[in-house]
Amino acid sequence: MAYFAVTMIHGPGWDPSRQIRDQDAWDEHAAFMDALVDNGFLLLGGPVADGQRALHLIQATDEHEIRARLGGDPWASMELLQIGAIELWALWLDGRQTTLPADRILPLTCMPLTDQDRACGRSGC
Repeated sequence: MAYFAVTMIHGPGWDPSRQIRDQDAWDEHAAFMDALVDNGFLLLGGPVADGQRALHLIQATDEHEIRARLGGDPWASMELLQIGAIELWALWLDGRQTTLPADRILPLTCMPLTDQDRACGRSGC
């Protein structure tokens, strides 16, 4: 197994007039991504910068496995998201296991929950 930095970009099916959680099949996409986290394939991920792309830390055997598994995302078949880049990542530093002093912990920022999120049992930060 190896680590990969995977960049996802908006595909031709993306509606730029709608927020991410208002795109078609949001709930199905979110459930799919949650399952990738639950089975240890997707370790970290989310939108970066202005939200036009997402960056994921993925643990996989190779690029083929990544393409095959991400191809099962409902947003892939709807062309809302597509793979922008897959790069092997020599992950040398990892502070997630380290306990930081309270004054060094930055608050998380997250997107507001929608009524759909609450109905599905998702919680905020």
